[in-house]
Amino acid sequence: MMEYGEKVTADPSTFDDPQYMFLRERLKALRDGWEEVHQMWENRQQLLSQSLNLQMFNRDAKQAEVLLSQQEHLLSKDETPSNLEQAESLIKKHEALLTTMEANDDKVNGVLQFAQRLCSEQHFASDKISRKADDISERRNVNHELALAQLEKLKDQLLLHQFLQDCEELNDWIQEKNVLVQEDTYRSAKTIHSKWTRHQAFESEIESNKERLDRVKESGEELLKNKPEMSELIRPKIQELEEGFDALQRNTKEKGERIFDAKRADLYEQSCDDIDSFVMDLERQIETEPVEGLDNLTSVTILMQKQQMIETQMQVKSQQVSELDDQAEKLVKMEPEKKEEIEAKKVEVSKKFERVMAPLEARKKELVQKKQIFQFMRDVEDENIWVEEKMNLVTSEDYGDSLQAVNMLIKKNQTLKGEIDNHGPIIERVCEDGKILIESGHPDSEQFQRDIDDLKEKLQHLKVRYLLKRFIVMEFFNCFAINFCRKCWKSGGRSCWCRRRPSSSSSMPTKPRSGCPSKSCT
Repeated sequence: MMEYGEKVTADPSTFDDPQYMFLRERLKALRDGWEEVHQMWENRQQLLSQSLNLQMFNRDAKQAEVLLSQQEHLLSKDETPSNLEQAESLIKKHEALLTTMEANDDKVNGVLQFAQRLCSEQHFASDKISRKADDISERRNVNHELALAQLEKLKDQLLLHQFLQDCEELNDWIQEKNVLVQEDTYRSAKTIHSKWTRHQAFESEIESNKERLDRVKESGEELLKNKPEMSELIRPKIQELEEGFDALQRNTKEKGERIFDAKRADLYEQSCDDIDSFVMDLERQIETEPVEGLDNLTSVTILMQKQQMIETQMQVKSQQVSELDDQAEKLVKMEPEKKEEIEAKKVEVSKKFERVMAPLEARKKELVQKKQIFQFMRDVEDENIWVEEKMNLVTSEDYGDSLQAVNMLIKKNQTLKGEIDNHGPIIERVCEDGKILIESGHPDSEQFQRDIDDLKEKLQHLKVRYLLKRFIVMEFFNCFAINFCRKCWKSGGRSCWCRRRPSSSSSMPTKPRSGCPSKSCT
């Protein structure tokens, strides 16, 4: 209508006509009114859009506030664990809460980003939206800080309760050993020496647990270094343990002196006799079980196990020989007139003990060498058996009677090739063991060298026969494949692989291959 009115009033001859002038005024008023309607519609549209965004923001903000209120409710329960199990349980719950809070951060961040976008778009409620977003962000940050602080506090409580539990366990152990110290725990021992041996074992047990005390003290000091406010709780525990352990060591030493001082001479005599008897038994065992009579790996292994047991006993007896000095010194103070006799007894026992150590060490070396020899012979025998088994496979005249059978043989040969390659280093290691025996100057070095050369020659022969078997099997495969394609070509089979080959293979051979071992090509 506006376009038609403009065409009507566009004629210059109508410029002075009052009716046309009035019409032009009416058209201008109509245009202005239409533009005002458009502007009103746009304003209304913007207001409705911003109102909708405001409602959506209020909805999301309400959900975020509910989440934050739930977090605040959970964080308000600041529980202090009373034992180690409770501390571990509270840490797990708190870590689960932190995981949930991190997952809820996505929702809170969405609300904050939405608020930032509305403010940047000059929303009519920008101030209200900004205040609400700031409040949500501040509550979220406070919750995070409080949660991390509580987790750190719970971890400190966990370390504290671990320390307290270690202290309690060690204190219980100290009290238990103190009870044993007060009792006559060696009543079943038949001799004073056996009582002394048991007492020495008891003292060794106590001494070995001193490291346990040191670890507890270190953990306590580390806690005090990081948390000085725990000093009133940790210091008394450490001091109590130190005093209890010192008292246990002192009581144990006093018990030993109380029991054995009255019979120090008997103890010294029995200790010397025990060591002397052990040495005699050991010498007899070395004589009755000569290494020269061993003729197989099993017997050598059994004797080496016995040797290890003897060495363990030797360590115990060596400690007893060392303790003779202390016993002799105390006995001389009690009976100075017998000093020469006491010293002579000690020297005699020490010499006997040292005398048996050299044959024992030589016996050990001889056993090790024997084991190396028999192990080498066993390995050579095993490898010869393995080579013979594989040789039977590669010398077999089974080359397959069909294309499928030949294809299976090819796969088996590939597997066999992997076994041969992987077994090469094993045979090489066996040969290296033999060379070590030869370099050591063993009397049977010539035989060992022949075994090594024979094993290497068999391995090389196996590889050659494998290559020959592989070549023959591939020849069979080619012959069966050519025969199959010839039949397929004659039958006009369009799905045959030879019809899909390049043009150079379009002319199929009509004669059997020269030297083909298969009759299927004829």
